[in-house]
Amino acid sequence: MTGYFIGGSLGSLVSAQVYAAYGWIGVCVTGAGVAVWAFAVVRR
Repeated sequence: MTGYFIGGSLGSLVSAQVYAAYGWIGVCVTGAGVAVWAFAVVRR
């Protein structure tokens, strides 16, 4: 449960910072990048 909370908190923090700096395009690119990274980690 703690891991879910930490992940959610970090996701909120990062997405808010990226949105403030780059808008929705930045948030979408960041989300896609995280998804690609997670896929690469799982596939390894």
